[in-house]
Amino acid sequence: MHVNRDEIMKSVLTAVSGSDSTDLHDEPAEDEALRELFDIMADEDIFRKTILIISRPDVIIEIKGMVPTDIHDDVESYSFRDEYDIVICLDILRYMKDPVAIIHKLTRVTGEKLIIEVASVAERYEYGTRGLKWYEKYVLKRLPVILVGKGIPIAQIRASGQKYFFTPKALENILLNHTKIFSGIDIIDTQSKCRSIVVAKKNQIEHLLIVSGPTASGKSTFLDNLRDRTLPGHILSLLDKDAHTWPQTSGKIVVRKTLTTITGEKISPDEIGGLTLHYDILRPLSTHTVDYYRDPTLDILQCAKNITVIILRNDPADLINQFNAGELTDVAVRHHAVLLRVKKFVKTLSGIIPTFIKCSVRSVSSFENGLNEISNIPQIKDTRYHQRLLEKYKVPGWLDAWYERWESYLEKNYKNVSVHTVEWPPT
Repeated sequence: MHVNRDEIMKSVLTAVSGSDSTDLHDEPAEDEALRELFDIMADEDIFRKTILIISRPDVIIEIKGMVPTDIHDDVESYSFRDEYDIVICLDILRYMKDPVAIIHKLTRVTGEKLIIEVASVAERYEYGTRGLKWYEKYVLKRLPVILVGKGIPIAQIRASGQKYFFTPKALENILLNHTKIFSGIDIIDTQSKCRSIVVAKKNQIEHLLIVSGPTASGKSTFLDNLRDRTLPGHILSLLDKDAHTWPQTSGKIVVRKTLTTITGEKISPDEIGGLTLHYDILRPLSTHTVDYYRDPTLDILQCAKNITVIILRNDPADLINQFNAGELTDVAVRHHAVLLRVKKFVKTLSGIIPTFIKCSVRSVSSFENGLNEISNIPQIKDTRYHQRLLEKYKVPGWLDAWYERWESYLEKNYKNVSVHTVEWPPT
């Protein structure tokens, strides 16, 4: 079948711009955003990719020489079963009941790139932001804000149904901070129709290895042995032969804006051959996300083609001893280091505000001396969270329930995962 690439690109640009450009390479000069969108799509081999385009019923996309598969349904209620290389969402979010939920839904079915056109907060007149002063719009546009309009549909006035307007910083928070699927985004602020185009590029991981277990289960030791190639043979047989060379990161690092290794080296987000993740299965408890589904760290699993999960099982008595010997001592060291930094900062300012600061230095010194005196009492070293966690470890069946939740989450949500439970430390 003959396919005209220019006609496909023209139709996409027409849908975004709302104008019918007779020449693909002759877009309006004042609208650089459309030119950038064309450049983005022009880099793609779109005839070898699956593309999902979501638009309003009145936006007609004509693709000459092709017969697209049309799905006449509502995006808020429709359940997507497939993944698409490129997902394009054209100016529908402002009319939806829950636009943020739609963004997350489209994120889950995006294979490579997600392109979203949204109505932004405009400083000039826009029906949905009617009633706001120009200076209010000026301030709001520069904040991470979702502006909520009245959204009352009026016959023959299409714009009356607009409900939500996204600022660029709001979209950045949703796509880069609320989820950890994308390596970066480009936000193009168009000059016409007060809209923004967001292009998000998904992380691409060929193979993800997750070393998991509860706090103090020996995950760091496992990773050290993996890197040194000193793991027992029966465990090495479960892993990729090159796993010892893969960069190692942790749940605490993945949620940051820049992906790095545990040692602080930056990981290139474009295409990762193999990656090892240190994951505490009690993280939903410590971060108050409650459930694995809400932990943004685990979004990275959606970026991996193949997933291997190692679950470390420990004897309860050994786990408690390791907790007392390792985790509590580490907490005490961290608290002591913070205290020393506070004392140094106070001393630096002591010459500026002598009376107040000198009193503060004496108080800090007394507190530090008190900490040194009780440093041999593990229960005092710990934070309240670690104290409660240690008590939970002693409750029969409590950790077993978390193991079951973790395995159930993996089995329910990921088809490309291989799960292996190993006794640790090995006998």
